[in-house]
Amino acid sequence: MAPPTPTRFFNRQANARRRTLLLLVYFPLAILFVIAAINGIYILSTIFTMEWIYADQPALSPYRDSRMQLVNFAAIALILGGSLYKLRQLSKGGRVVAEAMGAVRVEPGSANVDQRRLINVVEEMAIASRLPVPGIYILEGHQGINAFAAGFTPRDAVVVVTDGALELLTRDELQGVMAHEIAHIVNGDMRLNTRMIGLLHGIQLVSILGSRMVESAAKGVMGEPLGVRDLPAKSPQVMIGLIIFGYLIWFFGYIGLFFSQLVQSAVSRQREHLADASAVQFTRNPEGLARALMKIGGLSAGSRVHAARAREASHLFFGDIRPRSFVSWTATHPPLEQRVRLLDPSFDGQFPKLLSGEWYGPQSRPGVWPGKDQKNKAKAGPDTLEMAAMVGGLAVARQLLLSLPRPLLRRVHNPPAARGMIYALLMDHTPKVRREQLALIAGAEGDQRSAEVDQLAQKLVGISQEGRMVMADLAPTALANLPQAERDRVRGVVKKLIHADQKVTLFEYTLEKILDRTLAPSIFQDPLPSRRLYSFRRVGEQVAVLLSVMARLKGRKGEAPEQGFATGLERLGGYLPLTLLPRERCTLAEVDQALEQLLALGNEFRVTLVEALASTALEGEAPPNIRQIYLMRAICAYLDCPFPHRLVEGAPPTPVVENTPPPASSAEKSSSPASTAEKVSPSAT
Repeated sequence: MAPPTPTRFFNRQANARRRTLLLLVYFPLAILFVIAAINGIYILSTIFTMEWIYADQPALSPYRDSRMQLVNFAAIALILGGSLYKLRQLSKGGRVVAEAMGAVRVEPGSANVDQRRLINVVEEMAIASRLPVPGIYILEGHQGINAFAAGFTPRDAVVVVTDGALELLTRDELQGVMAHEIAHIVNGDMRLNTRMIGLLHGIQLVSILGSRMVESAAKGVMGEPLGVRDLPAKSPQVMIGLIIFGYLIWFFGYIGLFFSQLVQSAVSRQREHLADASAVQFTRNPEGLARALMKIGGLSAGSRVHAARAREASHLFFGDIRPRSFVSWTATHPPLEQRVRLLDPSFDGQFPKLLSGEWYGPQSRPGVWPGKDQKNKAKAGPDTLEMAAMVGGLAVARQLLLSLPRPLLRRVHNPPAARGMIYALLMDHTPKVRREQLALIAGAEGDQRSAEVDQLAQKLVGISQEGRMVMADLAPTALANLPQAERDRVRGVVKKLIHADQKVTLFEYTLEKILDRTLAPSIFQDPLPSRRLYSFRRVGEQVAVLLSVMARLKGRKGEAPEQGFATGLERLGGYLPLTLLPRERCTLAEVDQALEQLLALGNEFRVTLVEALASTALEGEAPPNIRQIYLMRAICAYLDCPFPHRLVEGAPPTPVVENTPPPASSAEKSSSPASTAEKVSPSAT
């Protein structure tokens, strides 16, 4: 299968973003129709209560201006209240959406072969895109092939897959699906889609109330009342009346449901095209994603999902969760044929069929599509990473994972072992400092932990700096479910280890920020909406600090930092009167203070700032160096932004060099040319 040209996909990305903004005009239109529907319910209630007989008496008329204004106010309050309630509920992260649908969390150390394969695939994609590893969930009992990502930020994101996807997809196909979901996180679609659940909940609330009323009354008629205590004897006549009235409310509320589906469908269709395009950029393997889509088309269950509350989140999923409708503009996803043809122009529209566990192609020949035996062979055992590498960020991720010893990789998935791994990453190679660090660990967690960390630190000698960064990304994920007191203790020990020699390296600084974001996100309080900044003018000095440090970290002869600074400034719009700061201002203490102020920026402005920093790092012929990557990782962790994908492709990993001292060594801490950005006192950070 010939890969699509990049230009075609980049154009589709731009079109998808522009059309999404235009299609959001449906939302205020939906609100107006819901208000009209609630007015209809009110008028209907006046007929039932006989108030309509006073319609010709202005003082008593149920339709007088003051009463109708009150109805409209109540309608607006219902919509806004329902939306705010849902948004508050969703603010806890993507796990709320996953658990509401009955999804089960996959533990990082799971020994199940299918789950292990899924974990490996998600970790590869997270490392390739330099995102925190999202929480992984499975929707059990669903034979359809589907998945979704949910959450507001990369730090609270989760990915969910169905049993059918795990069972029926090969590794490359599952990789394509996960790349699609990771793309939703990187492109900001996940935040938009999760927020849309909350915003649309208020519009759907009338329909939900009507259906709940029908359900409760119907159970009362069947002799199973649901706590309806104030109805006289719960008579069947009253219950039947409630059923009729509930259906009428549902009918009027369906107007809101219909328009919410329009919003879901219109926005989702464009973002699905964007995610497909980005998935191809990530994997450089359109065939895997195309074959996953073809299998959905050939499977009797398709991509259908019958989980509780799945309908209100239908726009999140990889494939349409509902049977295909003859009304195309209410579908939440583009037609399968269209998505496949964009990936494979030679597709003839014929989907494979699953018969007796084997996939059959258009000519009814088995073996055209990988069957169960081939799939199991591809995923058997822990060596699933040892597959043919592809070009791009995914190949870099696989190369990094393959370069790391298996025993070390297994440790990062077990909470006690992961804790020791984090400590070991911070061990200094000088005997005096290391003895002090080991004594700190022994005092906090005992001699056994101290001895374990000492052994681990010796095994880490020779691991590349990028390999250490992979460990720093994976290990905190295993600690995220520990009690808060345990997490705080780990953070306390880490801070003491970092400052044991009175210096801080960029690696240590980055690890601390990643750990804080994972284990104590509450310390990064976002400002109230009224206090958020939607311009860089009030934080120009802080922006200048980050751009200056990033530009000066280039550190190559013949490359003027002024040019990198100017390139980043131009990416911000070029209207800020900022100049490159001197080297003495380019310290981690200044970076810390700047980030604290920049946390007040709105989400879109944070992403724009990160893209500007990426432009600075990419300026010149040389790719970004490891110090710039570390700084960018720390900034993205602090601001809770996705790592810019173009920076991932521009920075290949450093090779594994035997007997390389850990980056926390005092030799590195005193090194130049970036010493002004690396060497600070503990009190400054």
